[in-house]
Amino acid sequence: MYYKNLLLITVLFLNAYTPSAFSLNADSNCGEQSENCSVFFNTTVLNGAIEVTIDDFYPPFTIGWDGPNATGNHRTQEDSYVIPNLPDGEYLIIVTNSLGCFYRTTAGMGSELGHAARQDRDGDGYTDDVDCDDNDSSVNPGAAEYPNNSVDENCDGIVLYIDDDNDGFHSGVDCDDTNASINLHAYDVPDNGIDENCDGADALACDFSPSEVFTSSGATSVSICSGDGMADLIEISTNSINPTNHAFVMVNNNGMVLGLLDNRIDLEGSPAERCKIYAVFYTGNLLLKRGDLIFSSVISDGCYTISTNYILVVISDISTCGQVEDQRIISTNNAVSVFPNPADQSLYVDLNAYWGQKGYLKLYNTTGQTVQTLHLDEITSDAIQMDISSLQSGFYSLQIVVGNTVIPAQKILKH
Repeated sequence: MYYKNLLLITVLFLNAYTPSAFSLNADSNCGEQSENCSVFFNTTVLNGAIEVTIDDFYPPFTIGWDGPNATGNHRTQEDSYVIPNLPDGEYLIIVTNSLGCFYRTTAGMGSELGHAARQDRDGDGYTDDVDCDDNDSSVNPGAAEYPNNSVDENCDGIVLYIDDDNDGFHSGVDCDDTNASINLHAYDVPDNGIDENCDGADALACDFSPSEVFTSSGATSVSICSGDGMADLIEISTNSINPTNHAFVMVNNNGMVLGLLDNRIDLEGSPAERCKIYAVFYTGNLLLKRGDLIFSSVISDGCYTISTNYILVVISDISTCGQVEDQRIISTNNAVSVFPNPADQSLYVDLNAYWGQKGYLKLYNTTGQTVQTLHLDEITSDAIQMDISSLQSGFYSLQIVVGNTVIPAQKILKH
């Protein structure tokens, strides 16, 4: 039997849709092949696609299609293939087997041709040809459009943003969308009662009240014997009335930051060292970090100040605990330290709380005679060295003057 011009085509429709007409044509060409040259295939109209099912013994098969805005071909060893993403219209479908036999037919998709059923995956009543997000039932042509959320709810192709003052910040984040000078990037003028940068509060002016730091017992100097296995706790407090953030900072003798502290620290096990603890008061974000110099580094990206005094911490290891030479004399204003005492060759005076100021040091003997004067053109974070090697052994009095401030005399013992 020679099966020329014989073709079986089955068209199925989803959602129980029945077209008013379906265009169907069939033709075949087996060339000079025997009567075994026969290609049977079915076409099924799906959702925006056509499935081709082949009943033939001579793979591979080449499936070709041509229609409105969709032309292509596919070669396969399988007996079925779905041609995807087809717009409505009439399509010529051709299947060719390995012997060169082919059959052709036309399959239509559309209201008069066999419309492929559209999907409504989110069940909102709008099919995927008009629903711009058919996986979200809150998005469809009939939905309400909500502003400032990056979603086109009503599928009109426009995402709604409200920026009444045209400052580049929509009303969802702009705390006053009627005033272009108020937005997230605006400068917040201090103490004017207006939150220009929308951070929830008006900026404070840089007029900090002077504040001090001390231990919970009120002390401004602490001696610690490290390595004895007993806790060496320091609890730190401040009398600040500034409505700002604060942090406690430990620095070495040169003013370099060793670390930022909580208000409670245990120094047991620390190496022998002389340290100072300052309080810093600031607005904005704290920028000060380990390794910075406290008096020359930027402490925050807002306003900031440093306590008017510090807590002196003298850490001795267990082999030298209790030795007088390991202690400093602390002045009554807690802003000066003098060491060592007793002294032999050199005496050191730490005035870095008066960074950048001018002053002088005077050393008197017990008769009130000036034995040494050292003028200070600019005070730095470095301890000031006084050479006392030529002085006779005995007691001396050290007077310190910074600007118009006279610091109470310090009693010094020279070996």
